Amino acid sequence: MAGRILQRAGKYTVTLQDRQADDDMYTVRRSMSPSIFADVGAREAGRSSDRLAIVANCCDYSVRMNTKRLQNSPLSLSLALLTLYVLNGEILMNGEGGGSSSRGNNMAPLNRTVFDFLKTQSLDSFSPPIRQQLTFIKSCRLIQVQLVKDGIQTRGHLWEIGPQISVNVRRRVPRQYRSGSGLSKHHRRSLHQLLLQLRAGRSRMRQARLASYLEGFLDEDENCAGVDELSFSRKFQTWMAGAVGEAIADPGKVLRLGRLTDKRRDVAQDDYTGIFVFDADRAPEGEYIFTAFEDGKDEEIDKHVALEVDVGALNRSGVPLLEARRWINGLVFFHGHRRGDFIFPWHRSLTV
Repeated sequence: MAGRILQRAGKYTVTLQDRQADDDMYTVRRSMSPSIFADVGAREAGRSSDRLAIVANCCDYSVRMNTKRLQNSPLSLSLALLTLYVLNGEILMNGEGGGSSSRGNNMAPLNRTVFDFLKTQSLDSFSPPIRQQLTFIKSCRLIQVQLVKDGIQTRGHLWEIGPQISVNVRRRVPRQYRSGSGLSKHHRRSLHQLLLQLRAGRSRMRQARLASYLEGFLDEDENCAGVDELSFSRKFQTWMAGAVGEAIADPGKVLRLGRLTDKRRDVAQDDYTGIFVFDADRAPEGEYIFTAFEDGKDEEIDKHVALEVDVGALNRSGVPLLEARRWINGLVFFHGHRRGDFIFPWHRSLTV
């Protein structure tokens, strides 16, 4: 059965397309996981608990449920499916408005099927910067997830959104060529123009570290022998560099700097070491960005996250509470900064 579900992957590319997208590069905005859950739920699979194993296989989940134990327990299959979904890092919109198009609501899940709930509350604002859009989105998952009383606990870095930076696209830079990593000569030229911009102007001292990191990245990229030699984290960084390079020459996009912040101690790093892509006609929905990256071990899937978030209070253990707003593309450098703990509180409908 898992094979039949996966054969539908080509159809998911069509059914999940955002028909209102202006940029045909960004046509798929949603994960196919809710669709896989719904397809499995609509088919006969013998014992109901077998659906857990089928879904886990189709979605490449490393965290599995003990189906034999669940079969003999009074626990709901719907609750088990939801637990499987979030334990494997799938992203749920936990704010008042549901998905980024505000189509969610506060109706209790008991008034809907778990499949309807996942479709409504799952993130629908992904912006894949590569052609293999579903492949990119499949890895868009939270890392090191734990379910706690307050919500979904995970680890990563928090960035405070800073000022906008404009790049002079007419500035002359050395001739560039496509690199072994796949970064185009157009993107490399734009990133070199960004590098020069970071070293100019009144804020160049606070941008010096970002400029140094970007220069180092471009030097390594120039000498890259091929994609196969890159770790997943490095591939993701290259994809994000391409997204930033593409945005520099796009009048419909703006770049904003970001700096690491520690909400536990209520302090932020002085220097900017991140740069994020925003739509020019759309104001940020939050003032912070949450990022996390993790190379998969053994048979685990590689994971990456970059979310615009609102930051709430700290819980009793001093862990910041985050509300997911939408996906954001950006190039970040966090050398020497450890990941911190964060919690995405349960959506209100799950606490009724």
